[in-house]
Amino acid sequence: MAQIKRLLLAVCLSLTGCAAPRYCNHQIIGAKPCAIPHPADAKCCLSKKPDRPVGLIAAAGGCLTTPFKAAGISGWTDYGYKAEAIGRVVQSRLSSDRFFTVDLALQSLRVDHTLLRKVSGRFIRAEIYQGQAPVPSHLRALCEPVVSIRGKLVWDGDGDGHLEIHPQHAGDYRVISKR
Repeated sequence: MAQIKRLLLAVCLSLTGCAAPRYCNHQIIGAKPCAIPHPADAKCCLSKKPDRPVGLIAAAGGCLTTPFKAAGISGWTDYGYKAEAIGRVVQSRLSSDRFFTVDLALQSLRVDHTLLRKVSGRFIRAEIYQGQAPVPSHLRALCEPVVSIRGKLVWDGDGDGHLEIHPQHAGDYRVISKR
């Protein structure tokens, strides 16, 4: 009986990783959020290089690791701001947790109603949960398109930490140019 309970618990935990992101707003383990008291301060938190690519093991194990993010282990912190980024896709990957991860070389970034100046040469990641804001496979397959992505501005505590955009609705990912 105890083995069945452990198995059910393991199944439940792994399946919770295949759901929309949940924000812990605290880091038990992981990089602490960059301070963004005003939308314009987000520029200081942008990456100067794309984040490391999502590897095969991370892509396959996404359903197992995502529940830990919700608990504050390298988790997501929601800043309470809406963001819209326009940029060229430099890398992307779909994972087992149904997140389509996209790294953008920024052309422009708006946080709430503030357009950030001189963001060219900076990068931001988007985590697009396919159950909430689906991106059709033919759009995911495009090679380095220029896209617009809008959603919540979020800190991801993985590694050194980085800013992300988490789209919330269908249509929050739009292709502007196929190059």
